[in-house]
Amino acid sequence: MDSTIFEIIIDEFDRNCSFLDAFQDSFLTSNHTFLFDGPHCRSTIDQIGTCWPRSVAGELVERPCPDFFNGIKYNTTRTVYRECFENGTWASWMNYSQCVPILDNKRKYDMHYKIALIINYLGHCISVLALVIAFLLFLCLR
Repeated sequence: MDSTIFEIIIDEFDRNCSFLDAFQDSFLTSNHTFLFDGPHCRSTIDQIGTCWPRSVAGELVERPCPDFFNGIKYNTTRTVYRECFENGTWASWMNYSQCVPILDNKRKYDMHYKIALIINYLGHCISVLALVIAFLLFLCLR
């Protein structure tokens, strides 16, 4: 199985690692343990919710940044790093320094709000102008 395809499937459909854990327990622990011969880190979820898959000991694992955290949208094209130590334990510190929040949306929303406000104001002005013209026509044609 190609690991990149597997990672894509996990990223898209299994953000809480439940499928990954079931896969580990059924497939990898049966007669296919050759994939992780020796110490390895088990799949886990960190405090932010990033799924860290089973990895070979001594490997630096990278995952995409989370979509949302604490109501803030992040750039998912960047990556998070975590080290799997030689003894098969995960490092307690994850490197989220490359995950940058996307703050341009606020500026876009402000601009869209101003445009909507102008369109609303112009619509009301045109409506009042048409009402005044209609009222004057009715007065003249009485």
